[in-house]
Amino acid sequence: MKKWMLSDWGFFILTIVSPVASLVCSLCIESEKYSDDEKIATIVAGITIPIVLIGWKQNENKGLVKSTQKAIDELEQSISATSDMARILSSNDDKKISFARRRLIELDDILKITANESETKLLPVTVYYCELNNMADIIEIDGNTAKCEIWAMTGFSDEEWGDKVNDFESEWGKRIKKLSEKYITNRICLIDQELAQLLKKDKGYYLNQKQDWIANSSNSFLIQQKRLKSFFDYLTAYYTPQTKSNKHKVTNFALKDTSQAYSELVQAKGFFGIKLSDDSKYVIKGEDVSPATGLQGQFVFYEDSIRKLYDIHKKACKNNKKLEDFLQSEETSQGFKDFISENGIVFNIKKGNRKRENK
Repeated sequence: MKKWMLSDWGFFILTIVSPVASLVCSLCIESEKYSDDEKIATIVAGITIPIVLIGWKQNENKGLVKSTQKAIDELEQSISATSDMARILSSNDDKKISFARRRLIELDDILKITANESETKLLPVTVYYCELNNMADIIEIDGNTAKCEIWAMTGFSDEEWGDKVNDFESEWGKRIKKLSEKYITNRICLIDQELAQLLKKDKGYYLNQKQDWIANSSNSFLIQQKRLKSFFDYLTAYYTPQTKSNKHKVTNFALKDTSQAYSELVQAKGFFGIKLSDDSKYVIKGEDVSPATGLQGQFVFYEDSIRKLYDIHKKACKNNKKLEDFLQSEETSQGFKDFISENGIVFNIKKGNRKRENK
């Protein structure tokens, strides 16, 4: 993968930002200070700058025409949108102009955050899942299954891994399972005190809970049961014979809240990250739960923050038990072990691992 130089970033920013900036200026400046003709002229300038730059770039390096094709396609969409905006302004339709202005004020906020902040604010649910899928696209475009890596952490939010959740989370769950068949995935599973206590009950408790999952699946007040079900659903997704036959390249690690790494990572609540073959990393962190629509998060820009989070994650994976070892240890009750075993969840633990744990 070609490493971008400063000139490449300058080219990219000017080609993408100039049409957008011209739109923002045209709609956000009051009409008394800025005539419609001046607005249209600004839009035309915003279109012209990237066209000239692309022509110059292609002449400078004709061998990279294919590599710039995606940027050109995106720019053509921007130009089309800008042309449409020019027609809106010249129509003098107050309803259209007011609607477009409101949307561009939102866009102006996004540009300010992108330019000045180390991470976004909490993303709207639709944007959050769009960005997650964009990261999945990025790692699949790279395609190097030997060097690429998925690194993630989950705290098992209510109904996070169930089948009957919002469409966004359901579809995303299916996608990350497919990704884990190709790419090495190291996921930290947070075991806080509440969840740890739920794993030490007698067998009858779990049988009653499972009946409740079926009878009261829509009951938003059964938070404890929903967390346990989320954890159970995750085990079902990765530790049954059916899912094992798919050869998922997932390694799960149990991180208790007594661990030093827990206090460093728990502020992020949860995250999903990718590492590409050129060692570049992307991450969305800071998950929160929207009662109506599902998980939310923040896209991180600042490289030092990403690197620090990745290093802590890597260290935590190295220093903590694998999830299957944790669940087969004295940390869980015999009732829980029997319950998950009878529900088709199977762990393959090497004898050597158990010997090392007993030392």
